[in-house]
Amino acid sequence: VTLNLGQNIVAQATIWIVVLNPVSKYALDIAPIALGLEHFLQIAYNLPPKSWFFALLSVIVRTMLVALSLFVVVAVPHFAMVLGVMGSACAFTISVAFPCWCYAALFGSKISNLEKYFNVCMAVLGTLCAIVGTVAAILDPSARA
Repeated sequence: VTLNLGQNIVAQATIWIVVLNPVSKYALDIAPIALGLEHFLQIAYNLPPKSWFFALLSVIVRTMLVALSLFVVVAVPHFAMVLGVMGSACAFTISVAFPCWCYAALFGSKISNLEKYFNVCMAVLGTLCAIVGTVAAILDPSARA
């Protein structure tokens, strides 16, 4: 899709966003885990946070987390299907359905009927998309390759 966008500045920005998005997501997802492990090791071994050894330990912890991620991707059969199921089940539920259900439940008495109807419709649509996406991810034969 991004190859057909052309050479203008907007197309180039779009391509770079598509490329950098997964990299930034991985770094943001792994950072709390790495910080937690580093903090645990710092307390367990009474390491000063500004020492060269702690900096080296931080690099080792983060490298091992990336290696562990790579190992899981390679070792788990049909990992693409697992990610597809998790992504479709969680993404629509967390991003679309859950906020709409919560907003309608929390502010149901304070919002208009039209707004309440819209939120409930969006929540139902998000739930249906999560179900359809999950079933499609399970039945997709290309994920088993």
